[in-house]
Amino acid sequence: MLSDPGLLEKMDQAWQTALARYYAPRTSLFYATPPAEVPTAAQYARGEPNIHAGGTGGEDCAMFGGMLLAAMCDRYEVTGDSRAGEDARRVFDGLRLLATVHGEPGFIARGVCVEDGRSVYPGSSRVQFTNVVYGLWRYHRSPLSDAGERSEIAAILAAVANKMTREVTFENGYSFRFLGGVPDNRRVSRMRNVWVHEAARLPMFYAAAWDLGRDEEHARYYREYLPLALHHSLDFATTEESDLRRGVPPYSISQMQASLELLLAVEPEPALAAALRQALRQVAERVETCPVYDLTNRNPRERAEVITGQLMSPATPLSERQQSHLREAIWQLQPEKDAAGLYM
Repeated sequence: MLSDPGLLEKMDQAWQTALARYYAPRTSLFYATPPAEVPTAAQYARGEPNIHAGGTGGEDCAMFGGMLLAAMCDRYEVTGDSRAGEDARRVFDGLRLLATVHGEPGFIARGVCVEDGRSVYPGSSRVQFTNVVYGLWRYHRSPLSDAGERSEIAAILAAVANKMTREVTFENGYSFRFLGGVPDNRRVSRMRNVWVHEAARLPMFYAAAWDLGRDEEHARYYREYLPLALHHSLDFATTEESDLRRGVPPYSISQMQASLELLLAVEPEPALAAALRQALRQVAERVETCPVYDLTNRNPRERAEVITGQLMSPATPLSERQQSHLREAIWQLQPEKDAAGLYM
């Protein structure tokens, strides 16, 4: 596909639209609506319309940004395009803001108010944390990051891991707390006793922190949680279609694979590494044939989310059918109408 100049031009146009229409220089974040439409600082202060910023355009900046940062690392790795460094630094600045602007180490906000550049809603989720951890970890390992940024990333991921240790307890329903200690009101921050596609998230957070900071406590928790997480991840291959349809939407595929990819990169034990490769391969193969993930009538975002997950399996070439779906998704992008399709 990289040899198709028309496709490359379409992707570049989409990126330029994202910068012009959905990016806010004040926060270095990408929104799902034009930044001027994001709630005011007064609305943030009142928690309107809800603590998760749902429906405001600022609810998924973390989710979008994490995958964007990983994509910039991929872009540079494949093409060597120096522009990827400038774009990656822009995205990194936004993710750093999400992790620090509120002054609570370990918390990652969904987004930041454009008007004042500092207000956040208290809600967040496992989904938001996953993409930010993955994106920052990828950037740290990339030649695009500098020493100062790598130090900041290691500190952010260590704080996330420490938050998990403090808060993912039986008393809290195995959920981490939102900003200011607000409890999880939707079970969106639960880290244990979760669906198969979510099982590897907790050891992923510890593994990322350990990989970059070498804190032995993080290594210990990673080792503690990995075996059961791996067992449940392998169950994806045999999960009933009805359960997949009910609880494992397309965006979950890229997130599940991101967590397994990170774990594989960090894991030194050959047997565990082999099992992680197996889990990655099984997910990639299952979504290829499972009707739940048939991409024929899916929108560009959903196609990208599934195919991105498949591409994370090192032993699974992308089939001609999926390549066709990906090309079609890129041509069908309507940047002025669908911001999420741009990011994913």
